Amino acid sequence: MAIRICMAALSYALLGLVAGFVFGTLRVLVIAPRIGELAAVSLESPVMLAVSAWFAIWCAGRFHLKGLNGALLAMGLMAFLLLQGGEILLAGAFGPLGFAENAVDYAVSWHSPAKWVGLVAQVIFGFLPYLLAKRTDNAKR
Repeated sequence: MAIRICMAALSYALLGLVAGFVFGTLRVLVIAPRIGELAAVSLESPVMLAVSAWFAIWCAGRFHLKGLNGALLAMGLMAFLLLQGGEILLAGAFGPLGFAENAVDYAVSWHSPAKWVGLVAQVIFGFLPYLLAKRTDNAKR
């Protein structure tokens, strides 16, 4: 069971990172220069959460975790931690290229409202597998 949870968390985090990289690139290069960073993050977050919900459902099914609320909570929380680590690594990799801030700047830059909106979305990302399972459980009643 633990291996299935870890594999589901890794898959969910990687899918989230890839989607975040794609949407983040569009946000930074196309949307934010036109409407500002906070508005761009506020537009991106619901789209990312919708995509993440689909990823959460797919990963839960793929690794046979549907209906196992504790396993889904563990999957989501592990995925959140992996996502944070991946974001710091990507910031470190792309920061020197001028595409993003470096890893240290990323880790200490939580002073802007846009960063907080993004962090809240990432916390929701972590709880999505569990929240979707609870929603499904309540719908069955």
